Amino acid sequence: LRASATLSGGVCRGRRGCPPRLTATTDSEEAYWTPPAPATLVERPSSRQAVENLERLLVQAVERRLQGTDQPFGLSLSGGVDSAVVAALASRSSSRALPAFTVGFPDSGFDESDSARRTARHLGLEHHVVVADGARVATLLTEEYPRLDEPTADPSLIPTLLLCREARRSVKGLLSGDGADELFFGYLSFQAAQALHWAERLLPAAFLSSARSALDLIPTGQGHLHPVHLGRMLLRAVGSRPELRFYSATAAFPLEALAERPWSPAFRAQLGTVDVTTEFDRFVPDGLPHLDRVQRGIICHFLRDLILTKVDRASMLHSLEVRCPFLDLDLVEWSTTLPRELKVRGGEGKVLLRRLAGRMLPAAVARRRKHGFRPPLARLLRTDLRELTLDLLGARNVTRVGVFHSRTVVRLVDEHLRGVRDHHRTLWSLICFHLWERARRLKQAV
Repeated sequence: LRASATLSGGVCRGRRGCPPRLTATTDSEEAYWTPPAPATLVERPSSRQAVENLERLLVQAVERRLQGTDQPFGLSLSGGVDSAVVAALASRSSSRALPAFTVGFPDSGFDESDSARRTARHLGLEHHVVVADGARVATLLTEEYPRLDEPTADPSLIPTLLLCREARRSVKGLLSGDGADELFFGYLSFQAAQALHWAERLLPAAFLSSARSALDLIPTGQGHLHPVHLGRMLLRAVGSRPELRFYSATAAFPLEALAERPWSPAFRAQLGTVDVTTEFDRFVPDGLPHLDRVQRGIICHFLRDLILTKVDRASMLHSLEVRCPFLDLDLVEWSTTLPRELKVRGGEGKVLLRRLAGRMLPAAVARRRKHGFRPPLARLLRTDLRELTLDLLGARNVTRVGVFHSRTVVRLVDEHLRGVRDHHRTLWSLICFHLWERARRLKQAV
């Protein structure tokens, strides 16, 4: 929690007590909790003991989030292991078939609905699947996105909005699997960061720079997590501090570009010196091992400022509450004591969680690799969202807004629409900003 407030009344541990009282101030910012440094247990648990402890803490976390409410709750169910484990544990404590909600995509490379159906059948859930086709994405983008209070460019916001709208028709809240990837090293980014760490030690910097330049010239295919796209993202993180690896790889604009290309001359003069990495500096203490620094960076940037922000905005827009058992404080703090090999081993993350999942879910679900939850943006920008892209990112509108350099933006649009280069991540951020700016301007005119 970050707020312009001072905290009094102690720390609220999950849902066991009242939230701390906030006393408004104008000049202070305090965090009431930050992740503890990795701890080492005096006696290392066996794999079996660790699985049993994980199950006990997760059962406790799920029950806390279902107790104390008479409102009907459902499940956010992707095709992955995290939400499936939450669904399995929630089903144990319910006397009825819980409703579960899944977003599917027409593009098979992006769609996880078949895996979600397998989980739903196994657990006896009341399963609802809504498909995020191009028309729905375009409608949500133009009708619901302008209602946000700040520009948010996480592409998974769109399917999350669709999921929350569908769920709110029958429930008042959802349990989700958010947080598991960050706690138990589930993202491919962790393994990629380790690979890059060794590559930088073994390979000349000039070679890595040349490889990055070469990949930038290769058009990216339409599939989900295309190898060229992944390689390009990985090499963008060359030279970054461990906690900045993920940010450097996934940011809409490379860090080095923030001081030059995107901004219009007038806006750059107002911007002055801005360092977007200072938040990482205070969040990552000195002395942490490499992979733990990577984890802190992902928690600071991706989990806190994107995932949880996105879920909060999408759910509250539909008066829906989303609760995250994996972010239970007891579970989070216990996870920091686990030996590394129970989190990631041999290039595979979530080792312990997958062992627990194997006890209660089909093997295909328990062993399924991380897939991701986002629409096929590269294609949509060339098809269903083409006209909106040309309208918002045309030279006239970009120049009128005055924040970005119009010639740079127009070039990026042209290259992407012709299929010469894949700029979907950058263009999506630009679209989200200009769509939000248009909505803000229209509200002010009323």
